[in-house]
Amino acid sequence: MRDTKDPTGRTADGAYTDRGVLRALRDNGGNVLPMAAMGMLVLAGMVGGGVDASRAYMVKSRLQAACDAGVLAGRKSVTNDGFDTAAETNAETYFETNFEASEVDIRNVSFSATSDDGGSTIVGTATTEVEAYVMPLFGFDTVPLSTTCSATMQVGNNDVTLVLDTTGSMACLSSHTASQCQSYINSSGYSETAHGGKSRLQELREALSSFYTVTTTAAAGGQGRVRFGFVPYSSSVNVGNLLVNIDANYVADSHGYQSREYDPAGGSVLYSSNDNGQAYYYSSQAYGSRSSCENAMPDNTAWRDVGSDVDYRTGGRDVTRQQQRRTEFFCFYNGDDYYIANRYQYRYEYLVDHYKYVRRTFNTDLFKNGATVGQNVGNQGSNVNAKWSGCIEEAESTDSATFSFSTITGFSPGGANDLDIDLIPSGPSTQWKPVWPEVSYYRDAGTTESRYGNKTGDPFCPNEAAELQEWEEGDFSSPNSFFNGYIGDLSPAGSTYHDIGMIWGGRMASPDGVFNGSVMEGAANPGTTSRHIVFMTDGFMSTSSNSYSAYGIERNDERVGGADDPARDARHDSRFLAVCEAVKSKGIRVWVIAFSTALTDSLKKCSSPNSAFPASDASQLNDAFQQIGQTIGELRVVQ
Repeated sequence: MRDTKDPTGRTADGAYTDRGVLRALRDNGGNVLPMAAMGMLVLAGMVGGGVDASRAYMVKSRLQAACDAGVLAGRKSVTNDGFDTAAETNAETYFETNFEASEVDIRNVSFSATSDDGGSTIVGTATTEVEAYVMPLFGFDTVPLSTTCSATMQVGNNDVTLVLDTTGSMACLSSHTASQCQSYINSSGYSETAHGGKSRLQELREALSSFYTVTTTAAAGGQGRVRFGFVPYSSSVNVGNLLVNIDANYVADSHGYQSREYDPAGGSVLYSSNDNGQAYYYSSQAYGSRSSCENAMPDNTAWRDVGSDVDYRTGGRDVTRQQQRRTEFFCFYNGDDYYIANRYQYRYEYLVDHYKYVRRTFNTDLFKNGATVGQNVGNQGSNVNAKWSGCIEEAESTDSATFSFSTITGFSPGGANDLDIDLIPSGPSTQWKPVWPEVSYYRDAGTTESRYGNKTGDPFCPNEAAELQEWEEGDFSSPNSFFNGYIGDLSPAGSTYHDIGMIWGGRMASPDGVFNGSVMEGAANPGTTSRHIVFMTDGFMSTSSNSYSAYGIERNDERVGGADDPARDARHDSRFLAVCEAVKSKGIRVWVIAFSTALTDSLKKCSSPNSAFPASDASQLNDAFQQIGQTIGELRVVQ
């Protein structure tokens, strides 16, 4: 049968065959309209596909951003319970907030977040469909979209020095006011549970334990190193053994202490008494005038001791009281004549202060190396034995009312070796000295020697500081070589010297100071190290003129200001702020937490930008440490 196609390549109904299409394409005559129709169809597919692809691209960008936001929020919500329901819900909420699924051309939106490593890394998957505008002409009604995302805490190398206020008020409840806690200040006589609830120190332990978990969990998922150092502080810091172990010459071999020395001669004070005995006739001889009677009257007898002496202490004085008696003669008139009479007269002699209260120099070479050493400051010059607790007196200072710090000129005024966080001792003015409360006495302000004195207040030496190191977790009853064991061993006592805490926090963290050996210890990875100080306090600056601190006995040593200076706290606060600036100038980020106390202007100024937290209760304290830990852990999207 003959082919019904004509020579032009068309079928009987006029349509092009495949061969006809090719022939038509090659034919130069009369084909414009058919070719235009076919071109429009191709162009529609190209333009429509581009429009729908562009819309799909924009939606996918939003989907990716929402997915990232979701996993970041989920990772940030991870607590000690891992990626729990609360964290998962938070991830979903952030995704939904950032991706509006109610738009008419978006449907079938889904998001899921999971973690296979206990919350260290959160993986998210998001899917949706975008309705096509043009592509339905070609059989494609929707464009399916999907994306994945993940967030993790990626820790490089971080050194975190924890400067912790462990003063007496930390035994209080967090809900108690400063006045309610006043009796705890300068005291070690209260237990942490004296109020029947969790003390501030107990709540601090729990927050620090969670802080350890969030930072070390992040490090466990990568190659990072996290080290912690501790500086508990009150009126001094316990760093003596650390210093001696580095170089014994950093601590002086002798030092002048406000003390006392036995003086057997003492100082006598006589008090006449009105306690006169019964009068008696001395003789029966009568005298016509008073003058003739007195001329015949014998002299009074000398005072003589009666009975045994009595020793006691009152008003800060050691006293020996001795009763004395003499016979007194006098003339009296009976109405007619004058007669000589006699009676006993009594008085007391007080031998007050058998000691001279002065500055004395004692050898400290054996004392600083752990020996038990006796000094003759006891009763009647007896030896009082003592062993060093480890707390230190600071290097020499300048008694200026104000201090400032500049990266160009350093501290102003100069000469304050105590504020230098990079101090390397080279002589007496730069050496630290052992706190020695057993030999220390204060006397009247403004004097160099006095018969009046009293035992100094207890310096309440805090727990020994710890250099930067990697810690195993342990629990609160573990040895203090474990993180939780160390904080479990902390005890509350003493008063608040913020300046000494920040000085030694800076020294512990500085790569150029006395602890540079531990600070600069290399990590297993080549990464750089970020340095942080977390300064936690529950109170205001609270110094004392007659207590024993890192600045000696201030009323007598006068290293910070004059005797009994009413602006003493302000002077210490100025030193504190200057040291804060010195620390920050070394690239160390300073975090501050004010727990159960006001976040004062001084604390805000001390902190780095966006690094100060008020915490009125245990929950807020934990939140503050969690935020710090998450920032240190560098929460980030990794996919």
